[in-house]
Parts: sequence; C-alpha cells; structure tokens
Amino acid sequence: MVVAREAELLGLLSGATPSTAGAALLVDGEEAASEAMRALFPTEVDRIYLQPDLSAIAPGPLVAEVDDRMRRIADVETLELASTYRVSEASITRALVAGETVDGIRDFLAATSLTGVPQPVEYLLDDTAQRFGSLRVGALDPGVVQGSLSYVRASDAALLEPLAVDPALAALDLVRDGNRLLCRYTEEVLYDALVEARYAVVTEDAVGTIVPPPRHRRAAGERVTSDDTAVLLVQHVRSGAAAEPADTGRAWLERQLELAVKNRMTVVVSVRLPDGSDVEYLVEPASLAGGRLRARDRRADIERTLPVSSITAVTPR
Repeated sequence: MVVAREAELLGLLSGATPSTAGAALLVDGEEAASEAMRALFPTEVDRIYLQPDLSAIAPGPLVAEVDDRMRRIADVETLELASTYRVSEASITRALVAGETVDGIRDFLAATSLTGVPQPVEYLLDDTAQRFGSLRVGALDPGVVQGSLSYVRASDAALLEPLAVDPALAALDLVRDGNRLLCRYTEEVLYDALVEARYAVVTEDAVGTIVPPPRHRRAAGERVTSDDTAVLLVQHVRSGAAAEPADTGRAWLERQLELAVKNRMTVVVSVRLPDGSDVEYLVEPASLAGGRLRARDRRADIERTLPVSSITAVTPR
C-alpha cells in the first residue's frame, strides 16, 4: 500500500491504473518514463515582466538561478505557474545587507526583464542606495538600560518620528532615547516587527558594523558554480535550508499559513507559550512576513500578531 501511494504521488498510478509514465516505466524503463513525464511539465523560463508598479511577473516557472536571485531582491507575492514578485525599499535593503550592490541589481533586472527597467524601479534603487543604513537595529546587553533589550537608531533623529507614532508598532512599547528608540523585546523581534511594517532597516553589531539579521548569521557553505540544472536546483534548496530551520514539518506548516492568507481561510492555530503549554486561536490570517503571522482572532474579534516559530499546528476550520 505504501508503494502504491508513493506511485500515485509520483504520477505513475491513478488508483490501480498506470499512467502514461507508469506504463512507460513498466514497458520501456526509467528513461522512457522520464520523457513521458517531462512532456507534462511546463517549460522553464528565464525572463520576467518588470512593471512600473514595482511588481514582477514570471510568465512561467523560473529557472532555479533566476528564481533564487529574484527572491534575494524582491518579496514573493504569489507562488503559482506564473509567480509574482514585488521589489520594495525593504527588499532591496535586505539584498544589500546580503552582499548585493545596486549596480548589480540594476544589471540583473535589465538583463532579465522583457520590459526593461521602468523609471519607478530606477528611482527606487537610487533612493534605497542613498538611504541604506539610515535605520539600524541593534542588541543591548541585559542590564545596560533597565528593561530594554534592543534599539533602533537613525542617522537623522527625524526618521524615528514615524516609528514612534506608528500604531502597528505600539505593542513594542518603544521609548525615545536621543537618536534611538529603545525596545523591551529582543533584537530579532524588533527587526521582524519593523520589516513587517515595511521599514527599511538593517542590523548592526556592537561597533556599528552592518551585519545580517539574527536568523541569518549562520555561515553559509560555498555555492557551486555549474550550468547543470540539477546542481542548481540542489544549490537553491540548500541555500533555502541555510536561511530557514532545517525542518520539513516547519516548511509545510508555513506553506499552510501562506495558503490560508491567500485564500482568506479561517484556521485554528496552536501556539506554544513560554511555559510550555499550548493555546489554540481561531483566526483568519491576513499576512505572513518577517517570521510573524498577522491575523484576526474570530472569537475575541481582535488582531493578533503571532511568531511563526511558536506555532505548532494549523488546522483548517
């Protein structure tokens, strides 16, 4: 039964009947089955349509290296046969922290886009380059400032005003301290909240050097340079695994949340509390970004923001 179920998942069986690929496998072998299966998949593309509204549309499944680069410089909006991405100040800032350059991003988009680089995108790249590093998040040693674990500072104190009055950040209890705002939560929580609120922030170490965000500070292995599609695919999967917890259950859970957001589904999420106990919320997810789920609690009729790392189960309702 297990073998039959796996064969169905691979498209070799439909119930008890072999598919075209399944019949080819039985009669002519693996190569024939591969050829039959290959014809059923859409052809990969290596071009996008870059729009003046800062969105990018892939007219088909992107080849691994282009998709990997797009994910570095843009946010994924939909994952479908024709996926869409969106560049923003926050996504470009994230790419610059990861080692990209504005000129490199511009050259990549010019070479990849079938519609060229629209003027709004050019303006965004130039403006982001000028503002890069103007808002910085850092960690505070416990006890240095009573009740504060992190901060966000600005090169111009006026840049902090929107953060101080932003309702989306009210739960952080930000406290003004000269050219910075202090926060009672950790650096990672503060950074994720600001990214989710679409502020272009970077993180810095104790001496003011820009460093990757907390969850990405693990050393990445060497990337393999190859024209082999299979090698590039494995490289893409490994790079994703280096940036996210190596837990397929976690990846599946996040996929369920993405679908709930997209389809506006009501779901029950189980959340693990700091004391080890679990609590369930009946919610309608609104967005998933920066490692946090924003959703409307259907029972309490309030908006909740939940850390995805604390969610242990998602059940459709």
